[in-house]
Amino acid sequence: MADNTSPPIAPAESPSIGDFGMATVGLGLGVAGLGISMLPNIACTRVEAMYKPVSQPATQPAKSRASWDNIKLYLSKDIFKPILRLAVSRIASERLFALADYGLALALSPILPYGRLNVSIGPTSILLAYAPGAFAVSFAATLALDTIFLPFKVAMTRAALLPSSSSSWDLFSASERRDPTQLYAHLLPSLFQTSAISTGTSLLSSAILALLPPDSFLGLPVRFAGIVVNLTQSLVMARLCAQYTGKDEQMDSVVPLRPQPYTGWFQCLRTTIAEEGWWFAGWVTINSALGLGMVEVLTQTQQSVEASQ
Repeated sequence: MADNTSPPIAPAESPSIGDFGMATVGLGLGVAGLGISMLPNIACTRVEAMYKPVSQPATQPAKSRASWDNIKLYLSKDIFKPILRLAVSRIASERLFALADYGLALALSPILPYGRLNVSIGPTSILLAYAPGAFAVSFAATLALDTIFLPFKVAMTRAALLPSSSSSWDLFSASERRDPTQLYAHLLPSLFQTSAISTGTSLLSSAILALLPPDSFLGLPVRFAGIVVNLTQSLVMARLCAQYTGKDEQMDSVVPLRPQPYTGWFQCLRTTIAEEGWWFAGWVTINSALGLGMVEVLTQTQQSVEASQ
Protein backbone atom coordinates (compact mmCIF):
# COMPACT_ATOMS: atom_id res chain seq x y z
CA MET A 1 0.00 0.00 0.00
CA ALA A 2 1.41 3.36 -1.05
CA ASP A 3 2.41 5.83 1.62
CA ASN A 4 0.37 9.02 1.02
CA THR A 5 1.98 11.00 3.76
CA SER A 6 3.66 14.18 2.49
CA PRO A 7 7.22 15.00 3.48
CA PRO A 8 7.57 17.37 6.41
CA ILE A 9 7.70 21.04 5.51
CA ALA A 10 10.92 22.70 6.50
CA PRO A 11 10.40 25.70 8.75
CA ALA A 12 10.89 29.05 7.06
CA GLU A 13 14.17 30.68 7.81
CA SER A 14 13.99 33.90 9.74
CA PRO A 15 15.80 36.92 8.26
CA SER A 16 19.26 37.22 9.69
CA ILE A 17 21.20 40.30 10.64
CA GLY A 18 23.18 39.83 7.44
CA ASP A 19 20.01 40.00 5.34
CA PHE A 20 19.04 43.30 6.93
CA GLY A 21 22.57 44.55 6.39
CA MET A 22 22.50 43.69 2.69
CA ALA A 23 19.10 45.34 2.34
CA THR A 24 20.43 48.45 4.04
CA VAL A 25 23.47 48.50 1.76
CA GLY A 26 21.25 48.05 -1.31
CA LEU A 27 18.97 50.87 -0.19
CA GLY A 28 21.97 53.10 0.45
CA LEU A 29 23.43 52.36 -2.97
CA GLY A 30 20.06 53.10 -4.58
CA VAL A 31 19.78 56.44 -2.82
CA ALA A 32 23.39 57.29 -3.70
CA GLY A 33 22.77 56.33 -7.33
CA LEU A 34 19.70 58.56 -7.42
CA GLY A 35 21.71 61.46 -6.05
CA ILE A 36 24.53 60.91 -8.55
CA SER A 37 22.01 60.81 -11.40
CA MET A 38 20.72 64.22 -10.29
CA LEU A 39 24.17 65.83 -10.44
CA PRO A 40 24.46 66.13 -14.27
CA ASN A 41 20.98 67.64 -14.37
CA ILE A 42 21.90 70.22 -11.75
CA ALA A 43 25.17 71.08 -13.50
CA CYS A 44 23.47 71.48 -16.90
CA THR A 45 20.73 73.67 -15.44
CA ARG A 46 23.30 75.91 -13.76
CA VAL A 47 25.30 76.25 -16.98
CA GLU A 48 22.17 77.11 -18.97
CA ALA A 49 20.75 79.61 -16.47
CA MET A 50 24.02 81.39 -15.63
CA TYR A 51 23.96 85.01 -16.78
CA LYS A 52 27.35 86.14 -18.03
CA PRO A 53 27.18 89.24 -20.26
CA VAL A 54 30.00 89.89 -22.70
CA SER A 55 30.63 93.37 -21.27
CA GLN A 56 31.76 92.78 -17.69
CA PRO A 57 32.29 95.68 -15.23
CA ALA A 58 35.90 96.77 -14.94
CA THR A 59 35.94 95.71 -11.27
CA GLN A 60 35.12 92.09 -12.13
CA PRO A 61 37.74 89.93 -13.86
CA ALA A 62 36.44 88.10 -16.93
CA LYS A 63 36.12 84.34 -16.39
CA SER A 64 35.18 81.74 -18.90
CA ARG A 65 32.11 79.63 -18.26
CA ALA A 66 34.48 76.66 -18.36
CA SER A 67 36.89 78.15 -15.80
CA TRP A 68 37.77 76.01 -12.80
CA ASP A 69 35.90 78.33 -10.43
CA ASN A 70 32.74 78.05 -12.50
CA ILE A 71 33.07 74.28 -12.83
CA LYS A 72 33.19 74.05 -9.03
CA LEU A 73 30.12 76.30 -8.96
CA TYR A 74 28.25 73.90 -11.23
CA LEU A 75 29.31 70.67 -9.53
CA SER A 76 30.10 71.24 -5.87
CA LYS A 77 28.69 74.47 -4.43
CA ASP A 78 25.47 73.97 -2.46
CA ILE A 79 24.93 70.56 -3.97
CA PHE A 80 23.42 68.23 -1.33
CA LYS A 81 20.18 70.01 -0.52
CA PRO A 82 19.53 70.88 -4.20
CA ILE A 83 19.95 67.17 -5.05
CA LEU A 84 17.32 66.29 -2.45
CA ARG A 85 14.94 68.98 -3.69
CA LEU A 86 15.40 67.94 -7.30
CA ALA A 87 14.93 64.24 -6.54
CA VAL A 88 11.68 64.86 -4.63
CA SER A 89 10.34 67.19 -7.35
CA ARG A 90 11.26 64.81 -10.16
CA ILE A 91 9.92 61.66 -8.54
CA ALA A 92 6.63 63.36 -7.65
CA SER A 93 6.33 64.87 -11.13
CA GLU A 94 7.13 61.66 -13.00
CA ARG A 95 4.78 59.46 -10.93
CA LEU A 96 1.86 61.88 -11.04
CA PHE A 97 2.43 62.65 -14.73
CA ALA A 98 2.53 58.93 -15.59
CA LEU A 99 -0.70 58.37 -13.68
CA ALA A 100 -2.45 61.30 -15.38
CA ASP A 101 -1.04 60.29 -18.77
CA TYR A 102 -2.35 56.75 -18.38
CA GLY A 103 -5.78 57.91 -17.24
CA LEU A 104 -6.11 60.37 -20.12
CA ALA A 105 -4.90 57.84 -22.68
CA LEU A 106 -7.39 55.30 -21.31
CA ALA A 107 -10.25 57.79 -21.55
CA LEU A 108 -9.33 58.87 -25.10
CA SER A 109 -8.29 55.44 -26.40
CA PRO A 110 -11.27 55.10 -28.78
CA ILE A 111 -10.13 58.12 -30.80
CA LEU A 112 -6.36 57.83 -30.40
CA PRO A 113 -4.14 55.84 -32.79
CA TYR A 114 -3.50 52.48 -31.13
CA GLY A 115 -4.53 54.08 -27.84
CA ARG A 116 -1.25 55.97 -27.76
CA LEU A 117 -1.41 59.46 -26.30
CA ASN A 118 1.94 60.93 -27.29
CA VAL A 119 2.66 60.33 -30.97
CA SER A 120 5.42 62.91 -31.32
CA ILE A 121 8.15 60.71 -29.83
CA GLY A 122 10.45 58.62 -32.01
CA PRO A 123 12.99 59.08 -34.81
CA THR A 124 10.88 57.29 -37.43
CA SER A 125 8.07 58.53 -39.66
CA ILE A 126 5.46 57.39 -37.14
CA LEU A 127 3.76 60.79 -37.16
CA LEU A 128 2.97 60.49 -40.85
CA ALA A 129 1.04 57.26 -40.31
CA TYR A 130 -1.60 58.89 -38.12
CA ALA A 131 -4.70 60.74 -39.25
CA PRO A 132 -4.54 64.53 -38.69
CA GLY A 133 -7.51 64.43 -36.34
CA ALA A 134 -5.99 61.76 -34.09
CA PHE A 135 -2.67 63.57 -34.06
CA ALA A 136 -4.39 66.85 -33.15
CA VAL A 137 -6.17 65.18 -30.22
CA SER A 138 -2.91 63.62 -29.05
CA PHE A 139 -1.06 66.94 -29.30
CA ALA A 140 -3.80 68.83 -27.43
CA ALA A 141 -3.93 66.18 -24.67
CA THR A 142 -0.17 66.17 -24.21
CA LEU A 143 -0.09 69.96 -24.13
CA ALA A 144 -2.84 69.93 -21.50
CA LEU A 145 -0.78 67.62 -19.30
CA ASP A 146 2.31 69.79 -19.74
CA THR A 147 0.22 72.80 -18.72
CA ILE A 148 -1.10 71.12 -15.59
CA PHE A 149 2.38 70.01 -14.52
CA LEU A 150 4.07 73.32 -15.33
CA PRO A 151 4.73 74.10 -11.61
CA PHE A 152 6.70 70.85 -11.31
CA LYS A 153 8.89 71.87 -14.26
CA VAL A 154 9.51 75.24 -12.60
CA ALA A 155 10.29 73.57 -9.27
CA MET A 156 12.82 71.17 -10.84
CA THR A 157 14.62 74.03 -12.57
CA ARG A 158 14.76 76.21 -9.48
CA ALA A 159 15.73 73.27 -7.24
CA ALA A 160 19.05 73.11 -9.11
CA LEU A 161 19.69 76.83 -8.56
CA LEU A 162 18.39 77.55 -5.06
CA PRO A 163 21.15 77.65 -2.41
CA SER A 164 21.07 75.21 0.49
CA SER A 165 20.61 78.10 2.91
CA SER A 166 17.24 78.98 1.37
CA SER A 167 13.96 77.37 2.37
CA SER A 168 12.22 74.99 -0.01
CA TRP A 169 9.29 77.42 0.07
CA ASP A 170 11.53 79.74 -1.95
CA LEU A 171 11.12 77.50 -4.98
CA PHE A 172 8.16 79.82 -5.58
CA SER A 173 8.01 83.51 -4.73
CA ALA A 174 5.57 84.89 -2.18
CA SER A 175 3.37 86.36 -4.90
CA GLU A 176 3.42 83.07 -6.87
CA ARG A 177 2.30 81.17 -3.79
CA ARG A 178 -0.52 83.65 -3.24
CA ASP A 179 -1.56 83.73 -6.90
CA PRO A 180 -0.36 80.75 -9.00
CA THR A 181 -1.94 82.27 -12.11
CA GLN A 182 1.07 84.61 -12.31
CA LEU A 183 3.24 81.60 -13.12
CA TYR A 184 0.93 80.50 -15.91
CA ALA A 185 0.51 84.00 -17.31
CA HIS A 186 4.29 84.30 -17.57
CA LEU A 187 5.22 80.82 -18.83
CA LEU A 188 2.20 79.44 -20.66
CA PRO A 189 2.83 81.34 -23.93
CA SER A 190 6.42 80.08 -23.95
CA LEU A 191 5.22 76.54 -23.23
CA PHE A 192 2.87 76.72 -26.23
CA GLN A 193 5.69 78.01 -28.43
CA THR A 194 8.00 75.23 -27.25
CA SER A 195 5.38 72.55 -27.95
CA ALA A 196 4.67 73.99 -31.40
CA ILE A 197 8.37 74.13 -32.30
CA SER A 198 8.98 70.59 -31.01
CA THR A 199 6.02 69.20 -32.91
CA GLY A 200 6.94 71.04 -36.10
CA THR A 201 10.54 69.82 -35.85
CA SER A 202 9.37 66.23 -35.30
CA LEU A 203 7.01 66.40 -38.26
CA LEU A 204 9.63 67.90 -40.55
CA SER A 205 12.40 65.50 -39.55
CA SER A 206 10.02 62.53 -39.80
CA ALA A 207 8.96 63.59 -43.29
CA ILE A 208 12.57 63.94 -44.43
CA LEU A 209 13.61 60.61 -42.89
CA ALA A 210 10.63 58.89 -44.54
CA LEU A 211 11.84 60.09 -47.95
CA LEU A 212 15.44 59.00 -47.40
CA PRO A 213 16.73 55.43 -47.82
CA PRO A 214 17.21 53.69 -44.45
CA ASP A 215 21.01 53.65 -44.85
CA SER A 216 21.36 57.25 -46.10
CA PHE A 217 24.08 59.28 -44.39
CA LEU A 218 21.76 62.31 -44.52
CA GLY A 219 19.71 60.82 -41.71
CA LEU A 220 22.40 61.70 -39.14
CA PRO A 221 22.39 65.48 -39.76
CA VAL A 222 18.57 65.49 -39.75
CA ARG A 223 18.45 63.81 -36.34
CA PHE A 224 21.30 66.02 -35.14
CA ALA A 225 19.38 69.16 -36.11
CA GLY A 226 16.35 67.94 -34.18
CA ILE A 227 18.43 67.44 -31.02
CA VAL A 228 19.98 70.92 -31.44
CA VAL A 229 16.50 72.49 -31.57
CA ASN A 230 15.36 70.60 -28.47
CA LEU A 231 18.47 71.50 -26.44
CA THR A 232 18.16 75.16 -27.44
CA GLN A 233 14.59 75.10 -26.20
CA SER A 234 15.76 73.50 -22.96
CA LEU A 235 18.20 76.37 -22.40
CA VAL A 236 15.58 79.05 -23.05
CA MET A 237 12.98 77.39 -20.81
CA ALA A 238 15.55 76.97 -18.02
CA ARG A 239 16.14 80.73 -18.06
CA LEU A 240 12.43 81.51 -18.13
CA CYS A 241 11.62 79.09 -15.31
CA ALA A 242 14.50 80.36 -13.17
CA GLN A 243 13.09 83.85 -12.70
CA TYR A 244 10.35 84.81 -10.28
CA THR A 245 7.26 86.25 -11.89
CA GLY A 246 6.32 88.62 -9.06
CA LYS A 247 7.12 92.30 -9.45
CA ASP A 248 10.56 93.28 -8.05
CA GLU A 249 11.14 89.70 -6.84
CA GLN A 250 14.24 87.71 -7.75
CA MET A 251 15.29 84.25 -6.70
CA ASP A 252 18.46 83.85 -4.66
CA SER A 253 20.50 81.64 -6.99
CA VAL A 254 23.81 79.78 -6.80
CA VAL A 255 24.74 81.18 -10.22
CA PRO A 256 24.13 84.77 -11.40
CA LEU A 257 20.75 85.33 -13.06
CA ARG A 258 19.75 88.18 -15.33
CA PRO A 259 18.49 91.07 -13.14
CA GLN A 260 15.85 92.10 -15.67
CA PRO A 261 13.30 89.35 -16.36
CA TYR A 262 12.80 87.85 -19.79
CA THR A 263 9.39 88.52 -21.28
CA GLY A 264 9.01 85.61 -23.68
CA TRP A 265 10.63 82.69 -25.50
CA PHE A 266 11.95 84.52 -28.55
CA GLN A 267 12.82 87.62 -26.53
CA CYS A 268 14.89 85.44 -24.18
CA LEU A 269 16.79 83.88 -27.10
CA ARG A 270 17.42 87.24 -28.78
CA THR A 271 18.51 88.86 -25.52
CA THR A 272 20.86 85.98 -24.70
CA ILE A 273 22.56 86.34 -28.09
CA ALA A 274 22.71 90.14 -27.87
CA GLU A 275 24.08 90.30 -24.31
CA GLU A 276 26.09 87.07 -24.02
CA GLY A 277 26.95 86.18 -27.59
CA TRP A 278 26.68 82.75 -29.20
CA TRP A 279 28.31 80.89 -26.31
CA PHE A 280 25.41 78.45 -26.12
CA ALA A 281 26.00 77.31 -29.73
CA GLY A 282 29.09 75.37 -28.68
CA TRP A 283 27.31 74.02 -25.58
CA VAL A 284 24.32 72.82 -27.59
CA THR A 285 26.49 71.39 -30.38
CA ILE A 286 28.67 69.33 -28.03
CA ASN A 287 25.69 67.97 -26.10
CA SER A 288 23.79 67.24 -29.32
CA ALA A 289 26.75 65.28 -30.68
CA LEU A 290 26.98 63.29 -27.45
CA GLY A 291 23.24 62.66 -27.44
CA LEU A 292 23.19 61.56 -31.06
CA GLY A 293 26.16 59.27 -30.45
CA MET A 294 24.39 57.59 -27.53
CA VAL A 295 21.21 57.15 -29.58
CA GLU A 296 23.14 55.62 -32.48
CA VAL A 297 25.02 53.22 -30.19
CA LEU A 298 21.80 52.09 -28.53
CA THR A 299 20.08 51.71 -31.90
CA GLN A 300 22.94 49.64 -33.34
CA THR A 301 23.03 47.48 -30.20
CA GLN A 302 19.30 46.85 -30.36
CA GLN A 303 19.48 45.95 -34.06
CA SER A 304 22.34 43.55 -33.39
CA VAL A 305 20.39 41.84 -30.62
CA GLU A 306 17.29 41.51 -32.80
CA ALA A 307 19.35 40.13 -35.69
CA SER A 308 20.94 37.48 -33.47
CA GLN A 309 17.63 36.20 -32.13
